[in-house]
Order: sequence, then structure tokens, then C-alpha cells
Amino acid sequence: MKNLIYLVSFTLFFPHSTLAETEKTRYYRQECEKIQEPQACRAYEYAKSNEKKADNERSRIFSLDSDYSVLIDSKENITGRLVSTKRKYTPEEKKYINIADKEYSEDAELQINENGKPYRFDVSGIPKNKNNNFIEILFSNKDYIYMKYTTENIPDKYDQTSTHYSFYVFDKKYKTLIELFYFRGNHPENGNSKVPTLTKNGKNYSFKWSGKLDGSRKNIYYTFEVLPNEKMDCKISWDDCEGINITPKKQ
Repeated sequence: MKNLIYLVSFTLFFPHSTLAETEKTRYYRQECEKIQEPQACRAYEYAKSNEKKADNERSRIFSLDSDYSVLIDSKENITGRLVSTKRKYTPEEKKYINIADKEYSEDAELQINENGKPYRFDVSGIPKNKNNNFIEILFSNKDYIYMKYTTENIPDKYDQTSTHYSFYVFDKKYKTLIELFYFRGNHPENGNSKVPTLTKNGKNYSFKWSGKLDGSRKNIYYTFEVLPNEKMDCKISWDDCEGINITPKKQ
């Protein structure tokens, strides 16, 4: 009898069909059901209400090795995830890096899934500290997804900065990921009033940011067009197009 009352109470508490849930809301709902603690249930209620909002009004953040994918585009059913992967060092890498034969390289892989079709990209190597590595979707529309990737590093004698920031755009037409700029320990909001902006006019993307970087004032800008077969035409830039790169899709 107690089990029946338990099931009925949860049916009333969770009236929506799980088939309509995203992975994130389902994860928090199941956590709430399993441990029955107020904090877990509040997280579920927040996730459920958040995903009712329009795409660009919704919080869209996914951390490294999270238990669920995050909904990016509700109309086109696009989700995102950030996972860690391991691979063996190549013989060429071993020539230049002092490593043991059994050591592996660990990378962060961005997974963008569109209606069941996955697109996978290595976005960076993983530092010693995996915590606080996450991607935030800044803006999306019918043409592209604009995102910021935050990685937290343990400073060493070569690099005393602790947090790095990379900005990416995923072109929906050609399924191409482009790294727009890499802020090495210089957050664009730390001591600067502007976050980098990305716009698209016709075929051309425009990426812009200005502020103090590495002790001096910088004006960073790119105008480029994404082409088929993971190619790009960089037309205008502040550095001869050296700082903007295509991230190859993984097979």
C-alpha cells in the first residue's frame, strides 16, 4: 500500500511525460525521485522552467563530463555536450615531449548533435585540473551557434594564468566549427567593458572586440566567410588571419 501511495504521489508531482523531457530535466527529475531532497527537487523545477524559455533567453551551459546533454536549439533539436577523451601519444609527439610510453593525451571533445546526427570536435587538451571547464552558448539563430569555452588551468613556471577563454562559432549550413579567438588568461570582461561580438551579414561573419590585453590596448576584428568542406575565406583581420582557425571534425 505504501508503494502505491508513493507512486501516485510522484505521478502527481511529475505530471509531464518523460518522453517530452530533455536529458537535463530528466536527469534532475530522476535525482529528485531517487534521493527526495529539497535541493535536488529545486534543481529539477529550475531546469524544467528554464527549458520552457526561448533559446536565447535560456541558460545553456554544459560542463566537462556532465551526466546529460544540454538543449541548444529547440526548433532544430540541437544539443551540446563536452566530454573528455583519451588517446595514445603519436611517435612524432614522443620525439618532442618527455613522456613515458604508457602515458596518454587527454582532450576535451565538443559534441553537437542535430536531430540524432553527431558532430565531434577536439576543442583543447585538458589541463591537470578538470574542474570549471565548461561551454556557454552566448547566442544562436538559424545560421550559427556562438559560444564561449572556459578552461581552468593549474599555473606552472611557463604559464602563470589560471583561466583561459576561447570563442567559437558553429556554422549550421556547413557544420563547421571555427575558433574565433583565444584569450590566454585575459577574460574580456575582466577590466574591459565589452564581450566579443559576433554578427552575420549575408555570407560574411564579423567578430569584434577591443580592450586592454597583455598590457596594451588591442582592437581585434575578423570578417570571414565559411565555405564548404571545412574551408574559410578570411577577408579582413587585425593579424593577417593568423588567430582564427577551423577546428577539424573528428571521424
